[in-house]
Amino acid sequence: GWETLSEPTFEQDGVKIIKCSDCGTTLDSKPISKLSVPKIRNNPGTRTIEYKQTITLYADYTALPKGYSIQWFVDEAMKGTGDKIKIINPTADFEVKMRIVDSGGNEHTSSQETVKVKHGFFDKLSSFFKRLFGSLKDIEQ
Repeated sequence: GWETLSEPTFEQDGVKIIKCSDCGTTLDSKPISKLSVPKIRNNPGTRTIEYKQTITLYADYTALPKGYSIQWFVDEAMKGTGDKIKIINPTADFEVKMRIVDSGGNEHTSSQETVKVKHGFFDKLSSFFKRLFGSLKDIEQ
């Protein structure tokens, strides 16, 4: 009789190939999805922005598996879902965390960024005049 201990499996050009160990005939082949690890786009880890300067952070990924979603947290409070989060007129430092979760709510990966807001007296004064004259631009990251 025949006894199969294991089928030879290997990857070639992004395809998982299973061949017969005796004759080498291809039994099955499937594309291997090459997903990037989702993260916050252009994340410096920590950045400093002006007082009340609006910042929009985007998720950087190629695709998510079916049933997975992106959740955004600011200082551990969930603030939204989807490809981006916009923080309007921040007045204090905060931490943004992007979590990838499955349909059961289990976290699979995350990316975080600390945003420091200049909030001293002269920082607030400078920001006021920049906003007044339209020179305080929103950050798109």
